[in-house]
Order: sequence, then C-alpha cells, then structure tokens
Amino acid sequence: MRTIAALALALLAVPLASAQTDLAFDQTRHDFGTFDEGEVVRHTFAFVNRGAAPLQLTDVEAACGCTTPEWTRQPVAPGDSGRIVVAYDSDGRPGPFEKTVRVSTETEGVTLRISGDVVPVFVARGVRMGSLVFARDHAEAQGVPRGERYQAVFSFQNGGDRPVRLLAATADAPGVEFVFPDRPVFPGDVAAVLVNVPEPARVANGNALRLAVAVETDDADQPTKTLRVDATLAE
Repeated sequence: MRTIAALALALLAVPLASAQTDLAFDQTRHDFGTFDEGEVVRHTFAFVNRGAAPLQLTDVEAACGCTTPEWTRQPVAPGDSGRIVVAYDSDGRPGPFEKTVRVSTETEGVTLRISGDVVPVFVARGVRMGSLVFARDHAEAQGVPRGERYQAVFSFQNGGDRPVRLLAATADAPGVEFVFPDRPVFPGDVAAVLVNVPEPARVANGNALRLAVAVETDDADQPTKTLRVDATLAE
C-alpha cells in the first residue's frame, strides 16, 4: 500500500504538459463562400508568438499547386504577430474545394484550411435551358478525320433548385451515340452530354456534318434541350 501511495504522490508531483502553443492563430480555417471560376482569392491568417523566445516559421507547404502561400520570413519576437497569406487560383477548377496548408516551426506544426465553391465560368455566360445551364448549345469543328470517331462535349450545370434526370437523347441522323449521367443531376452539380459519331463520313452530307440533338429530361421548366453540331470533314 505504501508503494502505491508513494507512486500516486510522485505522479501528482509531475507538472502537467501545457496545452498552450507558442504559434497561436486567430483562426485556422477560412471559407471563401461562392465565387466565379477564374478568380484568385486570398485570405490572411494572422498569428501571435505566445512564447518566451523569437519564433521562426521553418516551412509553409500547400497541399497542391493551386494554393500559394506567402508568409512572414523574419523571426517573430515574443508577443508580436506575423501572417500567412493563402491564395487559391480557381482557373479551370470549378466546384467545391477544401485545401490545406501545413505551417511548421522548429518545435510544432499547425494545419490551416481553406474551402469554397467555385461557380463554373459558363454558368455566368452560358445558355440556360430550363434548370440547366449549358456551356454552349452549338459545337463547331474543322478538319474532322473522315474515318475516326468524332466527339462533341456539352457541359452543363443544374442551376435550379430540384434534381434533374436526363432520360434520352436522339439525333436527326443514324449511327450517333450518346453518353450522359444515368443518375439525377442535383442542384449545383456539373455534368455533360457527350455526342459521339463513330464514322463521320457515313453521317455527313459531303464534307459537312450537321446534327440536331434533342435531350429529353424530367425538367419541368423545359423538358427538351436542343443542341447542334456543325463540323467540316477533312479532305
């Protein structure tokens, strides 16, 4: 019993490790909200040195090349503050995102997080058909090989407030194939209709390939979406 009591007293005599960190941020997460594709957004994470000695950031590393950090390079004196500016380049990166930046000193590390939702650029200047906004409704191409498969891609986003299901697609020429989501496209989701022509020369009229495509949906605002393909075949 004496041994157990002595061990208990010894454990009580050991000071508990402090949860306080020298590198103290006012926040470690920032949500940019919704913004348009192509924008470069920035946020400043401020921190304070709560320690008793100068604090030096030894490394600030982003998880991907789309996120660029800049930071205070000189040692930060006790009680003074520094900053880390995190920029996110949304060009070519539509949709929701969450990225991390790892901040390190000689003795500790902190992970910063940024998030947001990038609105595809075509939504702002695209073609709206009911609830769906298409990047384009007319695909054009020149010099399409006569004996090779030709594909036209029509990207779209559900800009409405209800899911939309694509039911069928038809063209005014034989031999045209289609690929589209076989599940509901929920509000905000980005998807595409792919128009495939396995043998353009068999469908074309001379050197001109012209297709009218009808996409049937359960969109109450405009059930049928109309797309066009115009291509010139190579000689």
